Amino acid sequence: MGPHLFRIKTQNIRWLLIIGCYLMVSCGPYYDTKYSLTPPPTIHGQTCVAQCEMAKNQCEQIEELSETICEVRNAICDSSLDCFGYPYVCIPNYDRCESHYINCYETCGGKVEREKVCVMGCE
Repeated sequence: MGPHLFRIKTQNIRWLLIIGCYLMVSCGPYYDTKYSLTPPPTIHGQTCVAQCEMAKNQCEQIEELSETICEVRNAICDSSLDCFGYPYVCIPNYDRCESHYINCYETCGGKVEREKVCVMGCE
C-alpha cells in the first residue's frame, strides 16, 4: 500500500470517529452533573480539602501533559508510516480529576449536593 492510500485511510478513520461521536450525542438529551459544595466545618477538614484541590490541580496538569504528548505522537505518525494508520484520540479526561476531587471532598467532611442538568438535546 503506497503512502497516498495510507493517508486517505487515516482521513477516513478520523471522519468516521467524528461522525460516530456526533451521532451518539445527537440521539437524545445529554446530561451533566453540577455540584454544590459546602466546606467541612473543622480546620482539619478544610486542610484536607486544600490537599484535595492540590491533587485535582496535579491531575489536570497530568491530563494536559498527556494531551500534548498525544498530539506530538500524532504529528510524528503523520510524518511516517509506522503507526498503523490509526491516529490517537487526544482528549484530556478532566472528568476523572473532578470525580476524584468530589470523592476526596466528601471524605474530608464536606457536603456535596448533585444535580443533573440537561446540557444538549434538551426539549
